[in-house]
Amino acid sequence: GSLGKDQITIESQGLNRNLDDSKRAKIWGSVQLGVGDDRLHIKLDGQLNVYGDLAFGSGSDHLINAGVLSLPVEPGTNSYGNILMGPGDDIVTTNSYISGPGFIDGGEGNGDVINFSASDGLVHQFKVGKVRNFEFANQKSGRWDYDGDYKAAGIRTMTVEGGQFLVVDSEHATFDHFVIKGGEIFASLESKNAAPLIANTFDYQGGSLVIDAAQQTSPEGTYTVIKSDSQS
Repeated sequence: GSLGKDQITIESQGLNRNLDDSKRAKIWGSVQLGVGDDRLHIKLDGQLNVYGDLAFGSGSDHLINAGVLSLPVEPGTNSYGNILMGPGDDIVTTNSYISGPGFIDGGEGNGDVINFSASDGLVHQFKVGKVRNFEFANQKSGRWDYDGDYKAAGIRTMTVEGGQFLVVDSEHATFDHFVIKGGEIFASLESKNAAPLIANTFDYQGGSLVIDAAQQTSPEGTYTVIKSDSQS
């Protein structure tokens, strides 16, 4: 790394998202990008394995994952890959293709943002354990099914700006402040066990709520789609 604006770009490697490890781009060991506004861009259909810590250092850094990012265990060790965004207000824009036991750490700062963005029609499942130390999350596009306690992970505000926010299974997603500006919240009543969207506060500014009332043999009952102590 340097004191300037470092940039790493992973180009497309074809349509197969499950390339053998030997064919994927790799970053080994502890890599320091240093001070500056650095950028890692995994392009659509690009695939990257990160072994060890990739540290961005201080600055307003940006990670874009439009391909596949793997944070696996390093062979022969008990350590695994992590991405450390470092001090500063950083931005991560990603799809759900993040695998391995490693995580992405937003680092110090009060304005770290994770953007969820997907251009295909698939359902993208995202578990909160893949990220830590982010203050804000935005859903930009795509169909997303979130699991876990995002409030406990430190995310103060979750904003839906586009795409579908899915409430369709028994896994809870919990938020502190939830805002919808566009897109839609899509809830399925196919199962009475579907977990509601849980938020301390819920702020409706735009977008829509779509409820799929599928045919059921015993539709009677109470369904909770949004559970919040305060709504506006």
